[in-house]
Amino acid sequence: MSALAEDHDHGVLPAVIEAANSPPTRKRTAPRGTASYPRKRAVTACQVCRARRTKCDSKKPSCSFCTKIGAKCITAAVDFSTFDPASLEIIERLDRLESLLTTQPSKPQAPDLPDSVEDEKHSTARATQFLGTHHPLSLISSAVLSWPVFLGRWDKEADALTRLRPLAQPESPSSTTYSSAPSVESLLDNPSASEELLERFFKHVHIKNPILEMSTLRKMVRHVCLDGLGWDAESCLVLLIWTLGAISTAFDDPNPCTRDSLNLASGLFSAAAKRLGALYATTGVVPAQCFFYAGVYLMSVFRPKAAWRHFIQALACCQDFEFATQTLRHPQSFENSSQAPAMEQRLYWSCWKSEVELRLHLGLVDFKVQDRVYPGRFPTLPSEPDSDSRAWFFYLAEISLRRLNTRARNDIGRLADTDGGENWQDLIKLVVSYESQVQRWLESLPETISLTTSPEDDDVLKNILRCHMVDFYELLYWTFTAAAINQKERSTAVDSYAKKGLDTAVERLDNAKFGFRYRHHGTWLLLQSSTRSAILLLAAHQSSSMQDMLPVNWLDMVSRAMEMLQFWIEDDESALDQFMILAQLHSAALRRA
Repeated sequence: MSALAEDHDHGVLPAVIEAANSPPTRKRTAPRGTASYPRKRAVTACQVCRARRTKCDSKKPSCSFCTKIGAKCITAAVDFSTFDPASLEIIERLDRLESLLTTQPSKPQAPDLPDSVEDEKHSTARATQFLGTHHPLSLISSAVLSWPVFLGRWDKEADALTRLRPLAQPESPSSTTYSSAPSVESLLDNPSASEELLERFFKHVHIKNPILEMSTLRKMVRHVCLDGLGWDAESCLVLLIWTLGAISTAFDDPNPCTRDSLNLASGLFSAAAKRLGALYATTGVVPAQCFFYAGVYLMSVFRPKAAWRHFIQALACCQDFEFATQTLRHPQSFENSSQAPAMEQRLYWSCWKSEVELRLHLGLVDFKVQDRVYPGRFPTLPSEPDSDSRAWFFYLAEISLRRLNTRARNDIGRLADTDGGENWQDLIKLVVSYESQVQRWLESLPETISLTTSPEDDDVLKNILRCHMVDFYELLYWTFTAAAINQKERSTAVDSYAKKGLDTAVERLDNAKFGFRYRHHGTWLLLQSSTRSAILLLAAHQSSSMQDMLPVNWLDMVSRAMEMLQFWIEDDESALDQFMILAQLHSAALRRA
């Protein structure tokens, strides 16, 4: 058995974590879900107001309504001290949301479903303005909530949720939500533990974005362990590698990343962030790698906006690469990229696809995603790959699908924007063409990463590719599904592709059950796309003419999306907002079912 394996068996890294996290008086680590929320007693409506289902102002000794009618005001205090913290947070957020809604100007409530001819006319009138106010390729969940099919029901709620968010602690690349950050010196004093972190990084992180030379990185780590940390880019990179190694786990590991591991990663990232500041005025391969891996970590701890800023900074560092400057003269391809250093090509690709993918989900006002110019050549692989060949197959397959996705988004977007509407026959021809292309991509995959096997047998590489493939199909059918749900266009051809869109939403949620507890670069993105799919299914159920197109298990899939969001509520504040909305829509759907 190797020395590393022996150290791991004897708990080298856990021992370092424990020593680094141990204060003078050792406190028992709180279990998941109990660390951030105080216990409290919730305010309860009086019996009269509860029976009337109206809001009670809880004035003492008698609320306003009971005083007005001369009734005896009785309030039975309900002790919520035994509720779990996530439930308490949901209750408190609902109270704040209700308070915000009651202070806004009231307007007529729209019914859940069009029950009259006038309601149908109202829905149709709103749908005629659909393209003018909602781009058909907008994949933001809040955009779906404002679709005409909901008849304006969510306008006030969406505004209130927007107002709630500033109450939360703002994102900061150097801040952490975890306490008791460990000392970096405790890791430097234990070479076996640092080596374990490095091996975790190579095994669980590097395989998805092979933008480092393993031999070069090992030399950097040895140098830091022997001579100590400096304030240079290499020391910053080593700290980031350790950071990602600390929170990385196997895809099929039933135990999620522990709080102690998150604390260790937080302390390491804090040290790295202090060195990132000095790199903003520099360019080159190592600074770009530092900003990229900082973005990967921030995505892993659900800070997407901070992650995007680091991805775009990494991409900015790549603009000084020799082959990248050639695109100014040849914008559709890298004419000279085959002669460029392989490391620079791979680094550019990883930065580019991460920035574009995240930008799409964030819906940033000043940064559009359409008409992006994608690199025309594949990056050159090393002559002697220093890792599993499956990682390189995966890397090229992901790039190929990303290029196809970008081209399809540009083509569909331009066609949808023509004359303010869709030419459905041309759009169908375009979709048929891209269906054929993605099928050829699927058939071209090497056997080691083939997606013809069952999703239950997927490892992390296959799971990511399968999710990207579902994203691509969602893009192809999105315009049809949106138009059919909102009664903008109905025909046999449109409905057939709309049905494919609903099937794709169910497929995504069904596949997500195999990896939603896995913390990594794409977990936040998976939550966003799964929430969007669940809202899409609920929107179809809201449309009376679409209900017969819904797959039989669609309600179970919506419940699965809620389960995913509930699992990550403690880590991601936006998950709580999304859970609340899905819970309301799901409850209404059950009543109508």
